[in-house]
Amino acid sequence: MHRIALRAFCLAAMALADAIAATPASADTLLKTDATWKVTPSAPAGNWNSATGFDTSAWQAATVTYNVADFPGYSGYTAQGIWSSGGQFSTTETAVWARRVWHLDNLPISASLTGGFDDDGDLWINGVQVIDDHDGSASAVNVANLLPYLTLGDNLIAYAATDNYPTWGYNHSSWVQIDGQIAAAVPEPETYALMLAGLAAVGFTTRRRSRTAQR
Repeated sequence: MHRIALRAFCLAAMALADAIAATPASADTLLKTDATWKVTPSAPAGNWNSATGFDTSAWQAATVTYNVADFPGYSGYTAQGIWSSGGQFSTTETAVWARRVWHLDNLPISASLTGGFDDDGDLWINGVQVIDDHDGSASAVNVANLLPYLTLGDNLIAYAATDNYPTWGYNHSSWVQIDGQIAAAVPEPETYALMLAGLAAVGFTTRRRSRTAQR
């Protein structure tokens, strides 16, 4: 019985150690362009790219123009291309301003951004510009580490995209996807207390049985 109690004590200690250790993380899409974004075809004034509470009541819901996964090399993406209501081939709405507020209850342990603008774009995270793409042609954009720009609670992503190649025909495009890892939930303090109480009980039982055997 002494060996059984001792083994139970060891198993309980190992379980507690596992719970206290760094919790596993799960890969996830934290944000992507889709119809929930707000856009406007007219250059906005004010702090539209830095204030989460900026008034977008006069802005449109984004118009979805394509699924990013339909393009070669992007099959794993769930983002959608978005533009204003003029659509992907409009000859009058050739620029778009877009923004989205999203909430983080826990900061991710990793976060990266991938996207694309046809042709040029500027992108801000919480008012900090992280992309300045003005090469004059359609291109992918990437930010390997977004963690310095994210905060607990509400976060704002905003961008301006411009299609500047009428010679080849307008084919407006803008999309963004943020992928990262969120740490798994850590056990509540009450859980630790119960586990410690269990360890104490097992330890007490082990000592008591050991003394009884010695008698």
